[in-house]
Amino acid sequence: MIVREVHGDDVVLRGGEAIGLYAGSELRRLTTDNAASTPVTLLVSAPTGLSQATARVSPAGTQVAVGDRFEVTKWAAPQEPNLRVYVPPTADVETIRQISDRLAPLRADPSVHWIDDPTLDSPSDILRWNSDRWVLDHSVPR
Repeated sequence: MIVREVHGDDVVLRGGEAIGLYAGSELRRLTTDNAASTPVTLLVSAPTGLSQATARVSPAGTQVAVGDRFEVTKWAAPQEPNLRVYVPPTADVETIRQISDRLAPLRADPSVHWIDDPTLDSPSDILRWNSDRWVLDHSVPR
């Protein structure tokens, strides 16, 4: 990570949630040829977006400059999940039974290639339930 801004003992880093920086992550300054650079740790206080985070300098008062480079020494997990997924409600048992009964004759139809396991064979069409109705999606076989 590279320091973007310095505000006393607080810094803004070029790197945030997109690269896994969350509150509690720790970073240490990469050594340079500059003999004046002293060991310093940054403790991330909060990501402030996908591409930046704020951190506190430790020990307090240690000199940090814009452009200083740091590496992560301790990763921290976010307080809550950052990926939320919506799964629509399933069709009720009677609706599934009705469609199953109506589609059963297609299994014997030689013009229809019925796929039991889509991981072994790619379907050209997929029938799926979409909260309140059946939807037929046409797909290009892999």
